[in-house]
Amino acid sequence: MCTYVHSTYTSCFYFFVANEKKTIIEILNQILQAAYYNLKTEKKMEKIMGTLGKKILAANKHEELVNQYKMLSTDEERIIFTLNIMSEYGIIPLVCEDVKNAKESERLREQGNKIFVSIPLTNLTCVEALKLYTKSVAYAPCQSEQLSLAYANRSAILIKLHKYEECIQDIDRALTLAYPDNLRAKLYVRKVECLQALKDSNAEEVAKEAQQWLEKMSLNDSNRKKLNEKLTSIRRTPERCNSKKQNTTRHQTVPSLPKIKTVNPEVPCASNAIMVKYNEKYGRHVVAARKINPGEVIVVEKPYSLLLTPDNTHTHCSNCLEVSWANIPCNYCTYTMYCSEECRAAEWKQFHDVECSVFPSMLKMNFSKSDLLCLRLAIQAVRESPSIQELREELKEIDSCDDPRVKGFSKNRIFESNKYRSLLGLVTNTEKRSVQDLFARSVTASFTLYFLATCTDMFGSPLQQDLSTLVKNTDVTFVGGLILRHKQMIPCNFHSFSEERGLEAAERGVAVMPFCSLINHSCSSNILRHSKSNHIVIYTIYPIEKGEQCIKKNHFF
Repeated sequence: MCTYVHSTYTSCFYFFVANEKKTIIEILNQILQAAYYNLKTEKKMEKIMGTLGKKILAANKHEELVNQYKMLSTDEERIIFTLNIMSEYGIIPLVCEDVKNAKESERLREQGNKIFVSIPLTNLTCVEALKLYTKSVAYAPCQSEQLSLAYANRSAILIKLHKYEECIQDIDRALTLAYPDNLRAKLYVRKVECLQALKDSNAEEVAKEAQQWLEKMSLNDSNRKKLNEKLTSIRRTPERCNSKKQNTTRHQTVPSLPKIKTVNPEVPCASNAIMVKYNEKYGRHVVAARKINPGEVIVVEKPYSLLLTPDNTHTHCSNCLEVSWANIPCNYCTYTMYCSEECRAAEWKQFHDVECSVFPSMLKMNFSKSDLLCLRLAIQAVRESPSIQELREELKEIDSCDDPRVKGFSKNRIFESNKYRSLLGLVTNTEKRSVQDLFARSVTASFTLYFLATCTDMFGSPLQQDLSTLVKNTDVTFVGGLILRHKQMIPCNFHSFSEERGLEAAERGVAVMPFCSLINHSCSSNILRHSKSNHIVIYTIYPIEKGEQCIKKNHFF
């Protein structure tokens, strides 16, 4: 029944924010109904909702539950309460596994083939076919023939788009897998063509390999003559350069980051031209420590966490977020892809070894990108700390800090935006939230926690899929409290990570930027934020006088 609970309940709760008399159980029942009608789920959901509604009405504990929730003071207590409610009324998340699917891979590849043979084949149709082949790569079982065929077919599109290096990468990937012997000559001929275009002196050596595979083809194979003629034509083309790979790759052309002239001793990612202040009116905010001229770089901050927008999975790398024409898949799931083996290994080591088993359930329930980010932050928090107990003590220390200006700063009074501690000092606005809003976030956090605890080794080994067991595990409920904290923190503190697409900026991912979050925003801004590589750079766009507040452009997510 997990598939209908989440997707609309947040909007439902916001609808009921003004009506505190609404009870948690009544709202939960309305959430289920709204989800059913909005998502047009299967009819069996209607039966489940009816059964749940009858149980809720029979319990007659509406006011009691609302009053109990209002008395809770910590996020961990809210998680425990919500898990108990879910257990009592049978709201058990359904774990949805994600498996590679050879038939789906073949279906997507065939769709790409139909576009590839269409006339005329334009740049737009090439990109459309490319995306289908990349999806075919994502769904193909690891080391399978389907994977090799998807790589091979994508290489045919890449050479049309003059992406010769990427084409060679896909050819080599296909040839190292179970690619059919009778088709290998075609790939070698294509590789020779790419090497010629790249002015690579290895072209003749590969041409010899192509000739060997041509000779192995059946004399009755109609493609043998065509490939042989094409190879002969390519080999007759005069060699234009004897040096190897004269072109410049994408990684060599990434512009360097601008540098801060004088680093702020209190905030290493910022200039000493600015400082952090606090007052009741503006809360924590950033002001000029001296007169700042237009065009000065005042912040170069690397996101503490950076998540690719799910819609960009097949066009960007999930790790570095760069555009990738020849993505390779995670070996286990279909939801993440990478520009290289290095990026795949790096993200697996950081957090994808956990996310890989959790994202499928979350995405099939239509969880948002901010929900995925909440999970990632929890994984990073646990892995950064020596132990969950020490993380618990750190949270207590920060929450008890009596100086709001330095909340989240290190013990030696430095704001380290690359540390989880800096996030714990960001506002959550818990005290301003209604019971309905907090409970909505508690439900989402509890579902996420359930998947995390029962599908991964985060707590030593996958735990039993039993809510009452999870409630008794203090490590589990503490991490659940962190997830709930993130759900309250993110709306005010996460940033769109953009890129230029033509004349417009488009979102490629979302980022948590601890220091940038301290800068207040308004429609009338005096600084400009720009996404560069894996950093956010902030420039001044107008003169800012000493003591004047730095203001970024208003943004909504």
